[in-house]
Amino acid sequence: MRKIISVILCFVMLLPLCACAGRQDCKLLEDADVKNAVLGLYYFDGKTTTEKYIVDDEQAQKIVDEINALKTRTVDRSMAKEISIPCYGLTVGGVRGPQRLAYKNGIWIKEDGSVYKAEYDLASLYENTKDPDQDTYDSGDAFPNAKYLGEFDKGFYEKVEDMPSEKKGVSLSFVELKDKVATVRITNNSGGYFVHSGIFSLQKEIDGEWYKIPSDLAFTLPAIYLPSGESEDQECPLDTYGELSKGRYRIEKEGLVAEFEIK
Repeated sequence: MRKIISVILCFVMLLPLCACAGRQDCKLLEDADVKNAVLGLYYFDGKTTTEKYIVDDEQAQKIVDEINALKTRTVDRSMAKEISIPCYGLTVGGVRGPQRLAYKNGIWIKEDGSVYKAEYDLASLYENTKDPDQDTYDSGDAFPNAKYLGEFDKGFYEKVEDMPSEKKGVSLSFVELKDKVATVRITNNSGGYFVHSGIFSLQKEIDGEWYKIPSDLAFTLPAIYLPSGESEDQECPLDTYGELSKGRYRIEKEGLVAEFEIK
């Protein structure tokens, strides 16, 4: 049976600081904890993400030790563009939060967005791992650190259709962006209660089309009942998406969107 640590988060940003950022010979999985969390291997072909699991503690620890023994070198963030599709990734639980790595062409990107150079045959490890219960996802959302990789290749993002800002008397509007927190206003003129939760997603316009940016946020929130004729504001923390580049964005809630721009 697989070991899964269930972490319930209410707007908790899962971006642990890299303890070795800025120095040579960084241990890429320094905080890995294979005894309390399963190790996952990933492959993204541009359309589908496949995840395999290694549940044997000794095998998982051997892999972690090999990666931690690599002679790494810190490189510029722009080098993440070398992680082109198709590519491979790895995740494992850690003492300070999930450890996530994406890899190709000798380039690694960690869960905090830092980038390193070190050669490792992650492709062979993935191909030689057998898992009859492997999971498959129909986009790049599930691939480790896709939110950073999508800055260089939108193939890591999920394309979404156009969405309205008002529907059946309920509207969503943008209020402000301050200290990496976007505030939106929900207004209910439907004639009845509007039931929602604090769940939201962030989307970005790229080349005239909208894409959902992957997030590490998890939500366990109670239902909120908004009476007709009333409005309420909701704060949407954006720290977990990393450093957002200039462009048009929108917050999505319950199929409604509120647009804003980062200049």
